[in-house]
Amino acid sequence: MLKHKNKFSAYQNLANEICLEFQSRGFVCYWVGGAVRDMLLQQVSSDIDLATNATPLQIKEVVAKKYKIYTIGEKFGTIGVITAEDNIEITTFRAESGYSDSRHPDKVIYAKTAKEDSNRRDFTVNALYWNPGADEVLDFHGGLKDLKAKTLRFVGKAEERIKEDPLRLIRAIRFAAMLDFKIVAKDQKFISKHFKEINKISGQRIKNELDKILLSDNFLSGILLLNETKILKALFPEVDNLRKIGQSNDYHAEGNVFNHTLKALAAVYKNKNDYNLTLRYAVLFHDTGKAFTAQSGERKGRAHVSFHGHAQKSAEAFARIAKRFPFAKAQRKEIAWLLRHHMDLLNITELSEKTLVKLIKNPQSTDLIRLRIADSLGATMTNREGKVIPKNIFEPKNLIRRIQKLQTLYQVNLLNGDDLIKLLKIKSGKEVGFILEKIKTEQIFGRIKNKKEAVAFVTKYYLRK
Repeated sequence: MLKHKNKFSAYQNLANEICLEFQSRGFVCYWVGGAVRDMLLQQVSSDIDLATNATPLQIKEVVAKKYKIYTIGEKFGTIGVITAEDNIEITTFRAESGYSDSRHPDKVIYAKTAKEDSNRRDFTVNALYWNPGADEVLDFHGGLKDLKAKTLRFVGKAEERIKEDPLRLIRAIRFAAMLDFKIVAKDQKFISKHFKEINKISGQRIKNELDKILLSDNFLSGILLLNETKILKALFPEVDNLRKIGQSNDYHAEGNVFNHTLKALAAVYKNKNDYNLTLRYAVLFHDTGKAFTAQSGERKGRAHVSFHGHAQKSAEAFARIAKRFPFAKAQRKEIAWLLRHHMDLLNITELSEKTLVKLIKNPQSTDLIRLRIADSLGATMTNREGKVIPKNIFEPKNLIRRIQKLQTLYQVNLLNGDDLIKLLKIKSGKEVGFILEKIKTEQIFGRIKNKKEAVAFVTKYYLRK
């Protein structure tokens, strides 16, 4: 046990009040799991779970008069409390039991003590209990020691915890990335041994964990851990296969396509604030199409591997991935578009005015350039003597700033459809839209600066005499 004093938020105080209400009625009730861990790490917890020796029926009797409740998890011993701050779930102490579906217990067996309840939890740092009535932390598995050492360890036997719920294979990596902890060597060995078990888990549950890994500050270490434990291979064979695809030293001296992908992700990591979740997925999958398009040849007297059409093939590979893992419709469309077009901006310094207008009109254009930057930084170019050619990303970064400035200008309407109909004495239709777009183009390039100049432009080129 550890005495612990803490300043609490309104949400945490509410959880304390509920705990104390149970205790005042003779029940045992504690915070449990991630909320305790985060409190000790002085991090904000998004949700608080409580554990008690009260049965679900007794839980309802304690909280239902004062709070709105939900009972969707009642058959597993959980009653939810709806509060203005956030929900709080209260679960009866449970003992271990079989998990035929690799998720839910075959039979719920209630336990009498927190110690019994702790034996079924996943990691030692998640098996800590906070007793607000005594201001103390209860630790039955060395979680406090692991918390201090920044290590992640399964409660009891790793193989048993994994067998109960194989999602714990990827949850271990998620917590290691989120908390910047190291998984103890013997447990990581068991994760690698049982990596195929992850395929028993639904795509939705896996996608939820992947999102959290990729959104974490240490997402690159998460990706590397997925690779080291072979879980990446199980989830995304399309990415793992890239280690078999060689590249040439002129444009990709970093080695195979898998190495290039990791190097591109490392570039994202260094500039993580510029890369949202959608972009991080796009970088992970951007060259999966190279597995289907590699052709060995020669360029300028040097051995060269080309990948013509790989952008489209990458989009097709992602479509197959998205069938296994439920990406939201908008995110799926954005990623597919980015993959399909990620080779469009190879010559950023030579963009035509027509191409620039297309970029300005597309809200995803800056993301496309960011993908281009990561792709470029993930590639090592060398000359004939093998000397690395330095990369200059000033131009693409400057283009992002330019496009953002022009996109703001593009939102300004000097004339609208009604203005054109009156001025040109024409009917509403495609011609009006065409002329408005022409005005926009002249406007963003500074050739029309105000409404008067816009009227003069329209009169000169589109007024029928």
